[in-house]
Amino acid sequence: MNRWFNVAGPCRPDIHYMLPPTDRIPEVMRLIHQQSYFVLHAPRQTGKTTAMLTLAQELTSSGQWTAVLLSVEVGSALPPDDIQFVLDLGLVRMDATHGLVIANPIYAAVIPRTWYTTSTAENAEVRRG
Repeated sequence: MNRWFNVAGPCRPDIHYMLPPTDRIPEVMRLIHQQSYFVLHAPRQTGKTTAMLTLAQELTSSGQWTAVLLSVEVGSALPPDDIQFVLDLGLVRMDATHGLVIANPIYAAVIPRTWYTTSTAENAEVRRG
């Protein structure tokens, strides 16, 4: 199959012309080894998703890490299995009223202000605090 230049969505090296995505984020491995947080911020269509998918594959294939992809885009539906997943990871906890609350203040910077799920009869809401 001939390769081509991709202009939408994540790139795949087997079908798209592309530069090695993780070469553009050389400091990330140092931050990961330090167990530090980092933010990847850039304009749209610059390779953020491609770089993170490639990094996740590299980390997992190393055997030292297991990368988990979790979307925290505002407006995305949060299905029940995703709710259980973030509970299991300790990112959120149930409060006395059975609402989801961000478990650690550091996560408030990366978790949207409010999540809603419409996949069950009850709407689950994640609140800061």
